[in-house]
Amino acid sequence: MNIVIVGQGAIGLLWYHKLSLNPEHQISLQCSARSQPIPENLSFTDTHGKVQTKIVSANNKDLSNADIILFCLKAYSYQQAFNQYLPFIQQETPVILCHNGILAENEIPKDHLLLSLLTTHGSKRIKAFSVEHTGIGVNDLGIIQGKISNSQIELLTDVLNQALPETVWHEDINAKQWRKLAVNCVINPLTAINNCDNGVLTSAAFQPKIKAILLEVIAVAKHFKLNFDINELTSLVLSVAQQTATNCSSMRSDILNGRKTEIAQINGFIVQQGANLNIATPINSELTHAVNALAKDNKRDSSI
Repeated sequence: MNIVIVGQGAIGLLWYHKLSLNPEHQISLQCSARSQPIPENLSFTDTHGKVQTKIVSANNKDLSNADIILFCLKAYSYQQAFNQYLPFIQQETPVILCHNGILAENEIPKDHLLLSLLTTHGSKRIKAFSVEHTGIGVNDLGIIQGKISNSQIELLTDVLNQALPETVWHEDINAKQWRKLAVNCVINPLTAINNCDNGVLTSAAFQPKIKAILLEVIAVAKHFKLNFDINELTSLVLSVAQQTATNCSSMRSDILNGRKTEIAQINGFIVQQGANLNIATPINSELTHAVNALAKDNKRDSSI
């Protein structure tokens, strides 16, 4: 199969490496930014510490012949990516979106087959085109826009499952997206603000704040016909924090490296939806402002 990966971040390069291990596939990489030349090789470290190098095959932007296109981008990059790439992609070609947070309804194109891929695999960027697979997880796949046949579902699931197991198909991916959003609303901002690893959040000191965050998420989700239990979501958050105890969250990593964060698509999404629905979200608003202030301060410090 002709598979194109858009995005050279930690998750994009993880999928690039894993998919390219199958000689039956033609895998190419389309970088989301071309500020620096693409190196000849990708360095990949597996979960056992074994380092492998692979020649990078760069896509020439001819996406019209692709069988699958996998976008692995920051949530705030999708509008630009859609404008840049979708005009060259066949409408029936499966376009898989892999990102944190939730895209607003008005941000989702209506004339392409779009799917959501949620992953709990851990991948850490060591430097440009050098990544480490830091933890084994699960991939959840489902359709968010367009029509798909059973044979396409079977093919997509099989291709992804062979590359990076386990990949599970969901008829309704929406609830899974919101559960991941709830986890991100807790772990990302709290670890970024407190500059701590994920596991620190399992301590008793953080439990009142975690509950307050999740209660606001639940209140907003209810208006989208999703009913979550506070105990269930709390257990999920603490389980993820424990399983990734020594990990540095993506938002904390962005802050530490002076990069833009996805706070607007995570806690900011809850705040915006709450405002639209006249639901108070003071805790998520507080976290959004705190992360934005922290990012601004770090950016200022890095320019001195």
